[in-house]
Order: sequence, then structure tokens, then C-alpha cells
Amino acid sequence: MGLYVTPSPDFRKRRTQRHKAMSANIPTVVSTKWLADRLSAHPRNFIVLDGSLQPPITKRESRKEFLMEHIPTAQFFDIDDCRDKSTDVAHMLPSPEEFSQYVGNLGIDNKTHVVVYDNDNMVGMLTAQRVWWTFRVFGHDSVSVLDGGLPKWKKDGYRLTNIVEKVEKKQFKSVFRPEMVTTFDEIASNLETNEFTLVDTRSPGRYEGTAPEPNP
Repeated sequence: MGLYVTPSPDFRKRRTQRHKAMSANIPTVVSTKWLADRLSAHPRNFIVLDGSLQPPITKRESRKEFLMEHIPTAQFFDIDDCRDKSTDVAHMLPSPEEFSQYVGNLGIDNKTHVVVYDNDNMVGMLTAQRVWWTFRVFGHDSVSVLDGGLPKWKKDGYRLTNIVEKVEKKQFKSVFRPEMVTTFDEIASNLETNEFTLVDTRSPGRYEGTAPEPNP
């Protein structure tokens, strides 16, 4: 979750042309007021997802916290569950078929606008971006991240609930975008070829090996 590559200008141009029409009216980041205003509208054309996943070192249980309190109408997107379960490597992408079934069970189809948040205590935006990226990997551009997440929502005084609404299962068709994923072999090859810039987004201590690693 901490490795990103810098795409080439040609790739960025192709990607922009391909998805401009689909995502022109979908903001990447939305405010708490934006979400609160739209939650009161009927009918709603979006689904709110809690994409929280805490590092093991925190001893926090994200699903349990979700059941205690969450943004009204939200469903829980379990990153630990929506993954490739054929490998012991943590948080590898599921297959397109697995992703389709998982999000379809959350009431999401290809026309649904998805708004994702998490409950990270420091910035309120730790793993929501992972969910945002996963949707885009599987061809869904109608996805936004809530600025500040649950902490900002609570700070702004908006309502919380412990009620998990039932949703109607829908059909979602995944379109996998391989250009948005870099493989282990490509990373290893790049050590020799230097075809792209690799960025490690972890803290300086973790990057330098001088601080404890929260993900064993």
C-alpha cells in the first residue's frame, strides 16, 4: 500500500483522454458539508463506504468501531476481506470477478457514485485512498474520498449512527486496468533499467529501517 510509480507523460495523456468523459463531474475529494447536504436528498445516487483498516500495532478493530458508530447509510468495505485470498501476502488485489461480487453485495453497480472515508485519528484519510484506487483499478471512476474522514465529520458536528442499513444487491462489472498496477517483477527489473521513479510513502523511520514496522 506504500509503493507508487510515476507514470510517463504519454500514459497520463492516454489515461486522461480515456476517462475524462466518465469522471468530469465526479470530485476526487468531497467535504463533510458536501456529503451532509447530499445525504438529506432523495433519492440518493451514491453509496457511502467506511474503508477503515488500522495497523496491527494499534490493536483497534475497524469493523467493531464501524458497528458502534458510522456516517448514516454507510456500509463497511473490509480491505482484509476484499483481497486475493490465494496468497499469504497481505492486501493483494482480488480478481475482477471477486471485486464485482464484493461491491455488488454492498449495493454498488457501475452507475453508483461511491464516497469513501476512514477513521484514522491523525489525518482521517489513511486507507480510504486505497479503496478509491481499487475502484479505479477495476474501471470505476465515480468514486470520491471524504476530506478529513470520520474525525472531521465528528468535529463538524454531523450525525452518527450505529444502524447498518440493508442494501439491495446489484450487478457490478469490473474492467481491470493493468496500467494502474505495477508488479513485483516490474519493480525488480526497474532496479536495473530505471524506467520509472519509485516512491516510498512510509515515514522516514520506517523507510530508513530505524523505526518499528507496524505491519509485520
